[in-house]
Amino acid sequence: MNRDELPHTTRPVLQEAETQVLTRVWQCFAGQPFDDAELSALSVPPLSGAEVLAAVTGLVRSGELQSAPKAWGERWFYIPENHLAALQEQFYELPPEIYAAAEPALKQEAAPGLPRDVLQALLFLHQEGGLELTARGTIHKRQLQKLNRLKTGLQPEHVYALGVSDQHPDLYPPVAAVLLDLLLTLGLVREQAGSLRLDSKAVRAWLALPEESMHALIFQQVLNRYGAPSVPLQHFRRLLCCRKLSPHAWIKGDVLVASIAGFQAKPAAMESVTAGAQAWMNFMAAAGWADIGQCEQGRPWLSLRLPGHALLSPPRGPIDESSLSIQPCLYVQPDGDILVLPDAPLSVHWDVARCAERLSEDRITTYRLTRESLQAAARQGYSAGEMLNGLMRYSLSGIPESVADAVQLWGQSDVAASPESSADREKLHCSEAAGQSAAPEQAGITKNLHTRGFALQKGLIHHDHLVERLEPDFNVPYADALFPGLKDIPRSWTRELRSYHRSTAEKLMETALGWRMALELGAAESVVRFIPLQHEPAPWKMTGLLYEQESAAPRRVVLGAEDWPRLRILLPLSCE
Repeated sequence: MNRDELPHTTRPVLQEAETQVLTRVWQCFAGQPFDDAELSALSVPPLSGAEVLAAVTGLVRSGELQSAPKAWGERWFYIPENHLAALQEQFYELPPEIYAAAEPALKQEAAPGLPRDVLQALLFLHQEGGLELTARGTIHKRQLQKLNRLKTGLQPEHVYALGVSDQHPDLYPPVAAVLLDLLLTLGLVREQAGSLRLDSKAVRAWLALPEESMHALIFQQVLNRYGAPSVPLQHFRRLLCCRKLSPHAWIKGDVLVASIAGFQAKPAAMESVTAGAQAWMNFMAAAGWADIGQCEQGRPWLSLRLPGHALLSPPRGPIDESSLSIQPCLYVQPDGDILVLPDAPLSVHWDVARCAERLSEDRITTYRLTRESLQAAARQGYSAGEMLNGLMRYSLSGIPESVADAVQLWGQSDVAASPESSADREKLHCSEAAGQSAAPEQAGITKNLHTRGFALQKGLIHHDHLVERLEPDFNVPYADALFPGLKDIPRSWTRELRSYHRSTAEKLMETALGWRMALELGAAESVVRFIPLQHEPAPWKMTGLLYEQESAAPRRVVLGAEDWPRLRILLPLSCE
């Protein structure tokens, strides 16, 4: 069963031990899988190893953890990705000093955003009529170089610092690789007849989305695939999406990193975690999600442009274009310049850029109508009448007569009807019919995005995340499999706190050690909890952790046969 098809139910009420174990699993592993050996080494004081194991099996049954087969009968365990945000809200408290009181020096301002970069790539493919593929299945160098020269907020150093790899690192420059990856994974292009061509239906659905939904879809695509599988860095990336973090406030990145440093039993090298966190913050700025600042001591701070939790939320679906009323949002100047205001939908940028050259993008994006741009639009089937109608619909001040005359002159239908343009139009639009019926093998992986008009496809960029290769199942062992021979011991060993003959008491304690269970020891009026760790046969001794009632912290002690007048094995709750 695919992880996306797993049943979603209301989260169950957990036993106290299960909550303790789930907290520690989240801290130590985040969304990364762990195996039986790592489970055996997991320390969750004051629980015994048996109690931890029983809690994990209970968490798998309840759906809080998933399990997948490994080799030789062993298993993988991991937290389902769609549970991570809720567990983060439940188990993580922001450090009180997380926010900066003073304004830092601005080091990297948020770029216009990856949705704008994707738009530039869509326009490039539209103008080119697609991207031709070589016999090796790669893009021709000439087109690739032109794609890489697009004006985007993303720079090569932002991609290199993440340490991601693509299928052809020797062929695809980093920015071009990201743009192609996003076009592929968002389903905006598809391979047809030896080229990558726009899927017109998917492009229209994409452009009908609110821009914040575009940000969310892109973020959810890159969160894991572009982020390193390191547990501390996965925590860092997701903590920036915490509901408790205020957008537009300056967040101390170094404090956030320090707050997760002690989560793991074997803390990662802080230098690598700090470098990875800085790389992710820089990428967020390039993607349009955050501003990066630097305090006087040189430590990195960031301010979220968008609420982090909104980037993880299900995006709003496409807008019904028949009921959509776009307010005028641009000015057409007599010299042919078009000034598009900041809040203009990307669908307006798409319509304008199809017939004009982009000059600059800041708060206001500037385009220019030129003879070359109008003739290129005509060759792509964008008639002079359509251009003028679109500009009139969006313009706040109408269209100067000189501009209307130029559009009529240079965007004439006879230019659009040239043999060259007919071929180009067929290349551009033939993928629309192809988009109406996805290949059978794509049906499963695209099902969750079909309602939004997109088809999720395999991209170019990835980190090697083991969890993506696992197939979860529901084969969870019960007590008799977890603790073989449990039914064969005398019931009094687990039911009564009593004294035994020395040889029986030694055997009872050795049995508890084999199952990694705790013991209850009674002497005089006191009762203590003891977790055996190591047995020495001659003379007979047992080393372990002793939890006394008056102290939460255990003492490591060595007990002999004469040190426990009464005892019993403490079964995990699920085995009683």
